[in-house]
Amino acid sequence: MWPDTLPGARRAAGFTLIELLVVVLIIGITVGLVVISIDPDEDGDIKTEARRLQELIRLASQEAIMQSNEYALEIGDDGYRFLVLSKQKWLPVEDSMLRERILPTPLYLEVFFEGERFDFMETEQDGEEEENPRIYLFSSGEITPVDIVLQAEGMEARYYVTTEINGKISLSTDEAQP
Repeated sequence: MWPDTLPGARRAAGFTLIELLVVVLIIGITVGLVVISIDPDEDGDIKTEARRLQELIRLASQEAIMQSNEYALEIGDDGYRFLVLSKQKWLPVEDSMLRERILPTPLYLEVFFEGERFDFMETEQDGEEEENPRIYLFSSGEITPVDIVLQAEGMEARYYVTTEINGKISLSTDEAQP
């Protein structure tokens, strides 16, 4: 007779090797997901947002040329939106690609016109109804020259989206800046 078929014999309690391996695998996957969600790649977020901004400006510039409309990019310290000139008024663009964008929490924008930083705080404290800075995208292909800096609080990485009057739009990092 086999030992487990003997009367009064008990089967040994425990887990098989496969059961233990499955549990270890599940724990490993769970820990990996937690680490990814707790420690996101903020440098990657800045780069992604900078590329998105660069490509959206390029898209809006092409739309301005193709539709013979004047567009503008209005920038806040935490986001941006595209506007179109319609009947002598600047209205938000009704296109899902060029919709208003709010940056993720640690990211913010700085704007430099001809090397001079636009101070968002100063315009808020003046009490005047001043507009946020605008970059104009003309139907002729010209763009307002500007440097837009994307960065995150507490991080050294910065990405620069630079527009030139001839319509060129470039992306660079701190290493490429003078």
